[in-house]
Amino acid sequence: MKAQQPVMKYRFCMLRRTSKFKDHMISWKSLKISIAGAKLSHLVQKDKAWDHGSMVEQVRTVAVLLKKAFYRGDPEIIKKCLTESAFKKMKDQITRTGDQVITHRDLEEVSIIDVAPGKNGQPDRFTASLKFKKEEDHQFFSSSKSNGYHNASEQWLFVRQGGWWLLDEVRAKKIFPLFLHT
Repeated sequence: MKAQQPVMKYRFCMLRRTSKFKDHMISWKSLKISIAGAKLSHLVQKDKAWDHGSMVEQVRTVAVLLKKAFYRGDPEIIKKCLTESAFKKMKDQITRTGDQVITHRDLEEVSIIDVAPGKNGQPDRFTASLKFKKEEDHQFFSSSKSNGYHNASEQWLFVRQGGWWLLDEVRAKKIFPLFLHT
């Protein structure tokens, strides 16, 4: 009997090395977070509004107020945290959908993925990536996840008006109905 050809063994080793290498690769999101962090470290030295902790806390605060506004059906709760255009969209969403959209979502993670100081009359802005865990609603999902929960992610764009960071836009995948979807 002949032994297996060395070429086959070599190919097998290459596949194993490739798969190990892929396990240690940096994701695109991690790279964005690193770049944003580097920019923030320089911007915060000039202006304290660029403090990473304060920005993440503002995102979390807006998320809690947004959930409360949907639950109570009262868009005025969130008005102070949104730009005018975002408030108009929010008000429409709250009156159309009520609490069925976001009251069953729990915020899991917030990451700052992009920062941009204002140029040419544009306001300062940052983008936050939010990861939610949403209780599964069989009206919108086919039940493929275990334990009745579904993960969802969104990107929220904040702009600076005066000394405040205001939510301006929400970008989300169309997995289930979301507020402010543009």
